[in-house]
Amino acid sequence: MATIEVSRKKLPHPVRDGVRSYKVVLDGEEVAKLKMGDTTEISSHPGHHTLWMRLDFKKSNTIQFELGPDTTTRFECEPGGRYLMALVDLFRSGRYIALRQIEDGGNAP
Repeated sequence: MATIEVSRKKLPHPVRDGVRSYKVVLDGEEVAKLKMGDTTEISSHPGHHTLWMRLDFKKSNTIQFELGPDTTTRFECEPGGRYLMALVDLFRSGRYIALRQIEDGGNAP
């Protein structure tokens, strides 16, 4: 087995989505929820996977990645755009949530 670690960045100005949970979607299935500042670890089989975040009808970019055996792959998410533009971002196309891979695998601790 391998591990996927997803963290939601804690922001100094939690105006946007501060009390809402982002849903973690791995390979098309919701596997966890993240509040601001939370981290979750998901055990999965090695191989090709897709990961994205969802909040109601808005979502993040989709990341496709390979998960090796006995590895940990880390991701971080936060609101996309600027927090002062939250209402505009709600109706604008684009990524409402920003998701990025922060470490390219490695040995599990």
